[in-house]
Amino acid sequence: MQKAVQRALGYALDGVIESPSMEGARGEGVNIAVIDTWPMQYGSDDPLALLRDPRFDTDLHTRHREFASAAILKPGRFHNFISGSSINAMCAQKPACGGGLEEPYPEPDHGLFIADIINDIAPRASLWVYRAFNDYGVSSLEIVSRAVAQALYDARGRPLVLNCSFGFGPEPAAFSRILRGMASFVSAYTRGDRWFRDINDAIARGRDRSAEQELLDHPMMETLRLLFDLPSFAKDMPRALAVAAAGNDSCRAQQRPAAGPRYPAAFESVLGVSAIVPTVDDTWNPAPYSNDDDIEPERDDGVSAFGGNITTGQSPNISQEGLVGLFVSNDPAWINEHGRAQWSGTSFATPIAAGLAACVWSELEVQQVADTLKTARAVMEGIVGPPSTGTPPNQPGDVRRRINLRQKIDP
Repeated sequence: MQKAVQRALGYALDGVIESPSMEGARGEGVNIAVIDTWPMQYGSDDPLALLRDPRFDTDLHTRHREFASAAILKPGRFHNFISGSSINAMCAQKPACGGGLEEPYPEPDHGLFIADIINDIAPRASLWVYRAFNDYGVSSLEIVSRAVAQALYDARGRPLVLNCSFGFGPEPAAFSRILRGMASFVSAYTRGDRWFRDINDAIARGRDRSAEQELLDHPMMETLRLLFDLPSFAKDMPRALAVAAAGNDSCRAQQRPAAGPRYPAAFESVLGVSAIVPTVDDTWNPAPYSNDDDIEPERDDGVSAFGGNITTGQSPNISQEGLVGLFVSNDPAWINEHGRAQWSGTSFATPIAAGLAACVWSELEVQQVADTLKTARAVMEGIVGPPSTGTPPNQPGDVRRRINLRQKIDP
């Protein structure tokens, strides 16, 4: 199958017009860094070795392999920060809506899937992959920092979009308890399920926005905040924009309040992305799992995009469909004979926003606009658009503040 993505520009970029051709610049002149997992063949450092595996020697996989080689990974655009690291075999769990913990599962194709979505939207961008998460989606601040630093170096002053389909730390509800002396990180690891049940109880009572705001300014968060507050580093850093997933911690189907955004999506300099899904009557709802994409509505640094919903047992009014992307894993439980799969989550809404950011930025570069409109802040504001003038005003995760880009699947 082939995919095409409708192209659109942001709302608030005065003086910016679409090119006569629908193709436009499509990300030309912009670097996009995918900081994520990547499916590696055991014993090989070649990021495309798995796609050359004899098990996938079919016409379909040959086409995917050629596509991945030509469109996703050019020579020298892959950095592996995981091989040989101490976290290589670690796994992680998160609270389940029904109580307890979700089972950890391997997701080495997460980054490949995201790179495929980005390439659909911004095929002329320079796509770079930084394997900074292991096969279970686990990393550390030190490894992610190295990946961000390498991406900034590789951009060499070109506009840079960081696709951050990840979130740090436990849920914001857990952070607020730690900040107020009600718990410690040590107890999170020693109490196990009981700790996460406490978090679920806190989320069920509703978000503590004051605690979330307090955390943003807390010294404990300074290193993480500065890592993604790219304009503060140097005069040329306004040409780097981080786009981050809001997180999948919410249990909206259980009529529970939405969780706040994970970090770095919560930071003001980062474009946070929540997930929305269509209903059977062609309206939009927040995805059942999606966190809000921002802390406060007046900040205007959050947006929603299609994130899919392929989890069973959800509302029958919500369309059961996901995004489509490359998926070829080396785990026996996940072998895919088709080379593509459907997936859902704020992780996959994020590359829609990241790809659009690259398209907007490349349009700004080729058109005669002021330099002040060629910065990360201008690109982010253009995508988010102005707050709604309706009543009540837009809230974080509001479906009225959304990116209208969808995959079009052709047989």
